[in-house]
Amino acid sequence: MEAYARGEKIQGCHLVFYVLPNNLPCHQLGLTVSRKIGSAVVRNRVKRKLREIFRINSEVVAVGCNIVMNAKRSAAKASYGELEEDFLRAAKCWRGMAIK
Repeated sequence: MEAYARGEKIQGCHLVFYVLPNNLPCHQLGLTVSRKIGSAVVRNRVKRKLREIFRINSEVVAVGCNIVMNAKRSAAKASYGELEEDFLRAAKCWRGMAIK
């Protein structure tokens, strides 16, 4: 995947972000939650939380970005607020995101 090779990598407490401009009028989101995180139920819960965080905070992300979020093991036990804080912290770190 191009985002891994050429994208900017941002390490968070519970997530690792890869961000790459895509020159499209929309965002593209990719999620990676491996089996190391836990059972299918746990992995799906983490993915639902991450999708909702991205949906609610999409105005923080500059238009035209590919974002890949890789969940770390700690994401399984993290609350929604902790994951959202991690996302917003990464948004401030990346130079291409609009900080509001």
